[in-house]
Amino acid sequence: MVILRRCTGRLIYCRITFKLVTTRQFDQSWEEVRKAGISNPKGLLHHVAGLHGNNLIVCDVWESEEAFKKYGEVLMPILDKLGFPMVDILITPVHYEYEGKREDITSRKAV
Repeated sequence: MVILRRCTGRLIYCRITFKLVTTRQFDQSWEEVRKAGISNPKGLLHHVAGLHGNNLIVCDVWESEEAFKKYGEVLMPILDKLGFPMVDILITPVHYEYEGKREDITSRKAV
């Protein structure tokens, strides 16, 4: 089923560009987050990440800015420990949400 709806709640879109960060470093950050006891961040609805040149770009949709900031309390010290550069984070309210058909899986990693 395809879902298209105007968003009237507090959903937010976040885009983070990490300059000179590799997918290996990104995977390591997720391992550290899981070690901290968070395998499914509360309030995170959609998460994708990929390389664009030498930059790693992360795009998320969160239930609210508060949920994103709460997760940041765990994530930011981990990224700092791993040597991730400080970045500006684009946060914007979601205007429309579209959810297309997909396989019944929770995550995929490109090969």
